Amino acid sequence: NIRLDYTSGYADLLDEVREYGESADIPAKARAWYSAVYLPRLESIGNSKLKKRYGNCRKGDLYLLVTHFFKDLMGKVPKDAGFDTVISAFLFAHRIPKKRLFRRFPFRQLYLLLRGRVPAHLRSRNKKMRI
Repeated sequence: NIRLDYTSGYADLLDEVREYGESADIPAKARAWYSAVYLPRLESIGNSKLKKRYGNCRKGDLYLLVTHFFKDLMGKVPKDAGFDTVISAFLFAHRIPKKRLFRRFPFRQLYLLLRGRVPAHLRSRNKKMRI
């Protein structure tokens, strides 16, 4: 029984089931995928800090969040790494600040100075000093 808050995730899970195993029988693939892939990964999610960080999400949605991140980044979730490692990498990547460094005020001022522009608050000081 898989419960998701975002219904679009069911299509993504169905794609994973289709890619799993050699059998052409989708219900048989789904049972095998559920017990061999999905349930162990949900257990890893339950034991990780993901649930604490994203408290309002269901475990199935967290599973999709992590798998989508790696599919967008690398094309697929790495099979040679355990899912605990994958979750740790996901959490680490989401701790990296998304803002560029020079958007912070002191760095922005330095950036403007290096580009040859003098910020307005420094121009007014220079005029006062010359008088």
